[in-house]
Amino acid sequence: MNYIKKHFEIIIGYVLFAIFTGLGTFILIQGHQIMHFKDIAINQLNMYRFIDFINIYSFELIKILSHYIHQFAYIYGAVLIMIGLAFFYISRKLKQTIIYDKNIAYIYLLFSIVLFLLTTILMYEVYGWFSLLYCILFIVFVFYVLNRKALNIKMRKMHFMFLIFLYFLAYFITQNVVYDNLSEERVTPLDLMSINFYLIVMTLLATMSLVNYVFLKRTLTTNSNRITRDSDWNKKIQESTNHTFEKINNSSLKIDEKIMIHYQKTKQRIKDKIDLQEEDIPNWMRKPKWFKVFHIEILCSGLILILSLIELNNRNVLFSASKINVVKMQYFYEWINLIGFIAVIIAYLYFTLLIHLKNRGYFGQLFTISFIMIKVLTGIYLMIFKGINLSLFIPPILLLIFVLAIPIYLIHIRKRY
Repeated sequence: MNYIKKHFEIIIGYVLFAIFTGLGTFILIQGHQIMHFKDIAINQLNMYRFIDFINIYSFELIKILSHYIHQFAYIYGAVLIMIGLAFFYISRKLKQTIIYDKNIAYIYLLFSIVLFLLTTILMYEVYGWFSLLYCILFIVFVFYVLNRKALNIKMRKMHFMFLIFLYFLAYFITQNVVYDNLSEERVTPLDLMSINFYLIVMTLLATMSLVNYVFLKRTLTTNSNRITRDSDWNKKIQESTNHTFEKINNSSLKIDEKIMIHYQKTKQRIKDKIDLQEEDIPNWMRKPKWFKVFHIEILCSGLILILSLIELNNRNVLFSASKINVVKMQYFYEWINLIGFIAVIIAYLYFTLLIHLKNRGYFGQLFTISFIMIKVLTGIYLMIFKGINLSLFIPPILLLIFVLAIPIYLIHIRKRY
């Protein structure tokens, strides 16, 4: 574990090298099929072994690539291999010296922005113009990473909640579009599952590049003898910009601070109006001294996990057959989503225990419980207002999970950290 922490930025470079070199090699090998793509009746195919599953995913990747690079497949393949080798070279340099850390940090930043834009373009295949919502989310996320030090660190929780809210809007709207397209058969579950898989991979690559930028910027040493290549003109612009930002910060409060002050005032007004004293509460309604909110978090999240595992067990009948037809890929898509949902619940339980035992892991708990709420709320909306019963759970279980998720979400929102 210590080795990973010490060589984190180098390992990310090697991972990017492996993925881009592998993708470039795949394009070179399958170049003829990409340039002369012919669709087949894939819905008639069956999966007997794991290799069949990989072959179907490979076919979907060829199908996606044929939409964008069908005329220049070999050129794109060679370029991707060169990009992979460039990351290998960068990682080697990072291992040898820290002289180029600043320049390499900006390379990773630029590359992450390019990857986020490419992810948005790929999303267009399934989400249409609504993929721009994710583009806006990516822009805000990158902007936050670049300017996080200028923001009040005490408002970090609210900053993350704002980013999560933007993700909720993007996810909620695009899921409506996806299920409309599925019901009208504009896209197939296989298209959706494969594209989502590649979207996750690209988003992770972009995030890793952005993390590398943050890591390298943080570890830069300030050596007085270090030679700088900045021109006088660049220095003047930088000094002028810094002075302007300083002036703005000194003359006015930041937006996040204004929102927080307004929230605290509103909260105090409500408390003053209610004016509920401890002696006003009957003894039988008072919380026992031994009882903690931690018990509610464990109980509710534990029940959600049990309900999810029961649903997963019911869906395991999908694998009892000797073959899985691609037409039934919708059920497999839901099974994969359910596995991911269970993984998030387990992560929430882990962060809850970490907070209770070591008083850390608050942001991990925030992200996990927010994801659970977003997933459940979207499922309820699709079920009630769209009449689409393609949720991970049957309606009664979904509503029960929603009831269990509300208290643990409200408990977390009230926490101060």
